[in-house]
Amino acid sequence: MVGFNGSFVVLASITTLFGLVAASVTLLIGAMVTNVEVGIQLTPLVFVPQLLFAGFYIPIDDIPVYMRWAQYLCSLKYAVNLLLLEEMKDLPESWPSEYNTSMYTRAVYGCDEIDSDYSCIGDRLVTGIPGTSKTTDFGLFPRTDVFYEHTWLYVGILIGIFVLFRLGSLGILVHKASNF
Repeated sequence: MVGFNGSFVVLASITTLFGLVAASVTLLIGAMVTNVEVGIQLTPLVFVPQLLFAGFYIPIDDIPVYMRWAQYLCSLKYAVNLLLLEEMKDLPESWPSEYNTSMYTRAVYGCDEIDSDYSCIGDRLVTGIPGTSKTTDFGLFPRTDVFYEHTWLYVGILIGIFVLFRLGSLGILVHKASNF
């Protein structure tokens, strides 16, 4: 209804998977703490950094190098990557005919042409020297570390976080119950 370019089923599935992962994180926090107030205070400490390191508000390139490792701990990063890949993989139907496709692929992928597997044709070189390459590191995907070939890795990591945190919270609750 709002004109998304990606498949509704895929976008809804990604969002559902992320919701399950976020619920698993909160279940683990709830299982670890002994007091509701501590859990309420601890939850923002877990979720707010995810906004910073997901590449949603701040491009990964703008985060200092010594702090970039934190992006790999954020489940929001993997969900946003999946949503971006699904939404931006093809040229939008509403793309004006006077614009060429290389403008879109340059803005999204950082190159003029993409292959059938959504990878740039030709080597990616850092721009800055005029006339050296038709590729750039200033596209959306290069700046936020989104790679089409890692799609199933992102899905696997989200499922892994879901399973690991659910089992972790189950283990903590069983341990607490046995000590009660």
